Amino acid sequence: MKRIAISELEGATLNRAVLIAIGGELDEDLSHSGMVFGTWDDLANSERFDPGSDWSQCGPLIERYRLSIGLDSDENMRVQWVAAADEVRPFYMGDSLLTAACRAIVAAHNPSGYVDVPLGLVEGE
Repeated sequence: MKRIAISELEGATLNRAVLIAIGGELDEDLSHSGMVFGTWDDLANSERFDPGSDWSQCGPLIERYRLSIGLDSDENMRVQWVAAADEVRPFYMGDSLLTAACRAIVAAHNPSGYVDVPLGLVEGE
């Protein structure tokens, strides 16, 4: 496992962290090649979990967590989406609204600002 800042999560590592944060169950047998499969909420069968790019999965989570969402600029004056759960600060940035929202959801369950990710999911490892 490698400890990664929530602000650096993206792709499969971000989707996996969201699934775990919302209490879902990761399907290790089906999760591979940058895709995350699992069950969550009332879902009986394992399905692909991709809230980082799928509005039908992330939209209900944005509502459930009552995220505050807006636009801001990063240190390079590049405009980014920002999101935070009501009880969590700071805001988390992302190139897309869904990325920022997913990071905020993970942060709501990980106040340290970090998560542990399997080495196989870490880019360049």
